[in-house]
Amino acid sequence: MIKCVLPPNMSAQMKPFLDPSIAKAQRLTQLRKLAKLSRKDIAQMVSVSVSTYKGWENARFGGIPERRAALLVDSLQNEGIHSSVNWLMHGTGDLPKKISYHRIAQFKEALANTTEKQSPEIVEQLRIKAELEFFCNNNDWETISLTVSDDAMAPCFLEEDLVAGIKIAHENFEEITGLNCIVRTKNNKVLLRQVQKGKTKGFFTLLCLNQNSKQQFILQDIELVDVAPVIWFRRKLIALPKISRKK
Repeated sequence: MIKCVLPPNMSAQMKPFLDPSIAKAQRLTQLRKLAKLSRKDIAQMVSVSVSTYKGWENARFGGIPERRAALLVDSLQNEGIHSSVNWLMHGTGDLPKKISYHRIAQFKEALANTTEKQSPEIVEQLRIKAELEFFCNNNDWETISLTVSDDAMAPCFLEEDLVAGIKIAHENFEEITGLNCIVRTKNNKVLLRQVQKGKTKGFFTLLCLNQNSKQQFILQDIELVDVAPVIWFRRKLIALPKISRKK
């Protein structure tokens, strides 16, 4: 009798095919990472506990059942991920993929259904939201967006303007000196400011453009977690009517 022994590297490569439960667990993990969701997020989508979901990713409990797989595949459509139950359960069919521009399509449909019913102000808001969703989706959501809430950067950026940018790697922070950026500080505050090098290495100075701003003009030696130079900008042209409240 001839015994066939596979080389170690080939054995490792074939393991997912030889062990269906592990292969299914790997596909489930791959799908979650493609959607950039946490285990808790997925567990909530399919109405199970986080511990049960973790077991599925670890090839325990028989893996994800087909009924839950169908629920997950449907739910991920809303997150812009197209997959199939056959692929998730058995590895057959097309690989999962991001649905390009699925959000912009949803907003176009909403606009088509509401243009005659909604005010021009609401329609404009829908269009702006669609543009922002398009920008974020087109950059794999590695972005920061912000509705300007102060006068620090006037007259370039006014209150209620919307700005967005693509996050840059931490090691490149110092290369954006002098640019107007959306920044997230260590205490999780998101601001629109001009970024300059700080007095301490690894820290930064944040400047206002408006010398008459009500905000603090200079913030020195600030530690930044995220930095995104502004490359998307939208100003509302139609102001929502103010609702008068009786005292």
